Order: sequence, then C-alpha cells, then structure tokens
Amino acid sequence: MARPLTKEQKIAKQMTELVGDVTLDLDDIGKSIANANPTISYNRMVLIIEAAIDEKQSGKDHLSLNDYLKKQGL
Repeated sequence: MARPLTKEQKIAKQMTELVGDVTLDLDDIGKSIANANPTISYNRMVLIIEAAIDEKQSGKDHLSLNDYLKKQGL
C-alpha cells in the first residue's frame, strides 16, 4: 500500500504543476511576488529555490517528481 504524500510533497507537486504552464510569464509572476507579498513569503520562496538548486547540483540521479514519488512508494 502506498504511503500518503506528505504536506511538503503535495505542495511541491502543486507548485511544479502551476509553473509548468508554458503560457505564463514567469517574470511577471516574480515581479508580483516581490511587490505584492510580505517579505517573509518572498524569502521563503528563495529558500525553496536554493534547496532545489542544491539538490540538482548534488550529482544525484534525478527523477521527475512523479517518478520520485512512485519510487518512494507514494
């Protein structure tokens, strides 16, 4: 039986689905985040991206999020 997704995994999946829309202007989204949201939200998003960069550069075998979750039995 597959384990349920953690709250963090659910959010990661939602975020990747949202930014996967190639019709979105990511620059405009970034500007909106920087201008309309509290600084703490911006700083936490930066931390998420930095963690993703570190993970990608670690040299591990990287899977798509869906493949990773399947491999974890989720």
